[in-house]
Amino acid sequence: QTLTLRSADYHPVGRTVAFRDSEVVEIAELDYKELSWTEAPHDWFEDEAPISLPRPALRAAIAAPIPAEHELDRAQLDQTELSARLALHRTGAEGSEQLALRRNPDGVVVEGLVDSAERKRQLTAALQPIPHIAVHITTPQERDQANAEAPQTAIRVLNTVSQPSPLLVLWESQRRNPADYARLSAQLLNLALLIRQQSHALRELAQTFAEPDTLNDAARADFVTLRKEHEQKLHTALEQQIALLHSLTQEPASTSAQAETPHPEPEEIDRMAAQMLELCRELTAGEEQPKREALPILNDLTRQSTVILHAVDGLLIAGK
Repeated sequence: QTLTLRSADYHPVGRTVAFRDSEVVEIAELDYKELSWTEAPHDWFEDEAPISLPRPALRAAIAAPIPAEHELDRAQLDQTELSARLALHRTGAEGSEQLALRRNPDGVVVEGLVDSAERKRQLTAALQPIPHIAVHITTPQERDQANAEAPQTAIRVLNTVSQPSPLLVLWESQRRNPADYARLSAQLLNLALLIRQQSHALRELAQTFAEPDTLNDAARADFVTLRKEHEQKLHTALEQQIALLHSLTQEPASTSAQAETPHPEPEEIDRMAAQMLELCRELTAGEEQPKREALPILNDLTRQSTVILHAVDGLLIAGK
């Protein structure tokens, strides 16, 4: 057989076939274009018997249910999560580290980002003894390596003009030692972050385990221990924060403010702590155009911290 090709793209446009009995058949292409399956006439193709696929077996392979013996009931998941939260709390893994707990039918997954390989090993070692725990923790170095293999994106650089923070202006006006300013401002912000972290942990605990009386004995004991440790750490941080604020305003310490509600819920305490953290950032951050001076911000901070302290006192009394 012989093929006739189009010179532009070497597409076959004709074919000549010579048979042994000297018969010659020529096949010429009249038109050439690509057709979708919906455009092609149905009679071009032979009818075929429908293909029978083992659909039930295929669906079973794709969405196979977890064997019942590997699924955990609610009580087991509660116990696993509380044990993990308690282990993370006692290793200092609060909101400062980007960790999250996620439940699966067969256990609890702890995932997130920590600052070093050593910290990752420490947390992994604390979690490994707990049954039904999977640890998926990464470090910035591991993230950077993964990002280096991903497509790069453009980075836009913005130029801003920073002014002295309200706290620095007050500090200089009081003629205090400039060498102490960085330490004190960092301490103020770290305490505000710690207060926010502990209040948020209490809120998560209350939301996740809204009915602690339904927990089994072991889980309830972990719940009570974890709640008390969060409350006590929050109370201590608030006392330190208030003392530091009074040293800045050079006024005698006072905790005469009352809570906004007689028995505030953890959600309300967390809301107030978030507001206090924003006030602390306003005090210590240098912006292009500062909106307020330091003393009004310090007064708001002191008032908010005292309100939260009274609220936590109520939690501690109610928990006894």
